[in-house]
Amino acid sequence: MIISKKKIKCDIIILVKKTLSKIFVFFGLLICVSFCSTTFFGCSAKLPDYSNYASPTYQPSNVEVFVDEAGETAIKLPENRNIKILQLSDIHIGNGPFTTKKDKKAIEAVCALIEHITPDLIVLTGDLVFPVPIMTGTNDNLGALKVLANVIEKYKTPWTICMGNHDAEDSAKYSKAELCDFLESNNLKYCLFERGPINLDGMGNHLINVYNNNSSFNSTLFFFDNGMYSGNSQLTGYQELSESQVEW
Repeated sequence: MIISKKKIKCDIIILVKKTLSKIFVFFGLLICVSFCSTTFFGCSAKLPDYSNYASPTYQPSNVEVFVDEAGETAIKLPENRNIKILQLSDIHIGNGPFTTKKDKKAIEAVCALIEHITPDLIVLTGDLVFPVPIMTGTNDNLGALKVLANVIEKYKTPWTICMGNHDAEDSAKYSKAELCDFLESNNLKYCLFERGPINLDGMGNHLINVYNNNSSFNSTLFFFDNGMYSGNSQLTGYQELSESQVEW
């Protein structure tokens, strides 16, 4: 059988068109489900409670939180030693219909690390949530943050955060300022986060002074918000600390 080059070319074009059509249909359905989830379930649905993942027998390090003579948030260690900090980053809680299994695994990992380390302070350094509807099925970044905060609070350990590039993405429902409102609310007993001086770039520039058990000064911990991207997207690279933050 002799098959002409023209027929082969036509068959390839038809195959490519069919493949592209299937891809467009798939992503169209994905976007549709994502939109419906965000519109109808993103705000009103009851948030999942993973607080039972925290061990009920966990014993925190019992650091004391207070405001020192300089008017700054401070913690006193239970004994004279270096502070023990657990840094957790890129947890990416989606809190959507596409990420339920992944969120559970992430929460399990967070709990396992806290219970293994028994930290004096927990620091969450960005990308705690992932409000990208096409990937998660929702853009409710505040709801995702509440899910994570509810678990952290169970450990009765001081904690704070530095915002990442995903926490208040352009696709997110809530702004960084609204996330700050929640983090600074009285609902969180152990959260030491502060929005910081208004004359500085970013939100979340704050410090925590650390004292030894005998009340002698130990150290100062600085936390910065280095923004999101240097341009309009992740392709432009990440933003750097500003001059005002460095001077502070």
